[in-house]
Amino acid sequence: MRIILIISLFFLTQITLAQEFKIISIEYSGLRRCKPKHLKKCIMCDKSSLVDSSIIENDIQNLRNTDLFTSVSYTIDKTPKGCILKIEADEKLTIMPSVQGAFTGDDKWFQVGFIDFHFLGKGITFAAFYKYFDKSSLSTYVNVPYLGNSKWGLFAEYYKDRKIEPVFLNVNPVLFNADYTTVSLLLTKEIIFNRRIKMGFRYNERDYSLLLSETDSSLSNEKHIERNVVFEYDDKAKLNFRKQYLSGFSVLAKFQTSVIPYNNNLYYNFQLESKYFKIIGNKGNLALRNRIGLFENTNDNFVPLIHDSFVNLRGVGKTYDRGTAEFTLNAEYRQTVFDWKEVSLQVLGFADYSALNQGKSVVKDLFTQSNSELYIGPGLRFHYHKITSLILRVDYGYSVNDTKSGFVIGLGQYF
Repeated sequence: MRIILIISLFFLTQITLAQEFKIISIEYSGLRRCKPKHLKKCIMCDKSSLVDSSIIENDIQNLRNTDLFTSVSYTIDKTPKGCILKIEADEKLTIMPSVQGAFTGDDKWFQVGFIDFHFLGKGITFAAFYKYFDKSSLSTYVNVPYLGNSKWGLFAEYYKDRKIEPVFLNVNPVLFNADYTTVSLLLTKEIIFNRRIKMGFRYNERDYSLLLSETDSSLSNEKHIERNVVFEYDDKAKLNFRKQYLSGFSVLAKFQTSVIPYNNNLYYNFQLESKYFKIIGNKGNLALRNRIGLFENTNDNFVPLIHDSFVNLRGVGKTYDRGTAEFTLNAEYRQTVFDWKEVSLQVLGFADYSALNQGKSVVKDLFTQSNSELYIGPGLRFHYHKITSLILRVDYGYSVNDTKSGFVIGLGQYF
């Protein structure tokens, strides 16, 4: 009888303790547009979970990693019925203008538009842009991370890109008017928070017409239509935000097959972008990015990769280097020199190296001196933390190989 009484008291004690440390409610404060229902998708804690400080701390970091808040903290209130998890979040303004630009000698381009990182308060990204790069272009996209209560999402984009592009005929480039029309529709699936796969279809129409000054060329006007099957892996689960500082790493891998109707051939291309960030001391931040691109070497004169300030080499402007393989390594060290409340200023030094096999050369020619560029230079980052990704960026790149140099200006980090 005594043993039964002891066992009963033991189990009653365990049940009482479990009840005492069970979360019975999660309450948010400081929210404006953000819906608590959306935030539940970013955290593991829910009603009936036991209080576990390691899980709660991880959830708080996940909320910081959405880049929707200037700060996130929590408290736990104990009641006779259980614990109330109170999350205090200072929400940022998530609608912001988008401005990019570069000035390198006679080469100039700029892009203006807007982006909403939290459309409808549900983590949806919606953006629209106007770009002038020789000619006027328009683009828009929407990324819906969650459809209803599922882990599935949807990404859709449309852009009309118009510019002047070169084709190498012997040594000298021949210039074409290039009009691109692209429509993409991809399904996304969340594996864990900030780790997703994307899969779907992309339609590309590329229309090339010779400039009037190039009519003596042996090349003619061309129109290409591609139907692509796309698979992407986007992993930011190990990337952590703390105000202007980043730590951890991310990986973005893209694989795409292209069917070109006029010859019924199937082509492949692959791109891999990895980033690594490390906080050094109290105010330093090391940032590294590596981009690898490999496109099947076709007989197409319009091979897809071009060096430019917008993508891989700050200061290079828009060049006439085209290729079917790319290796880019960007490195920068950011040092905070001013940090007061919601405003901070970083100075940085950077080095951008990029190799691009020219024309339709083979991959073994990728790292030859004629195919490589190295730019170094200083930069500034002005952060206003009340608005998502509102970072004024100014970089000035100098070529190590020749006398080229130029400014690259924009909103948001270069990478």
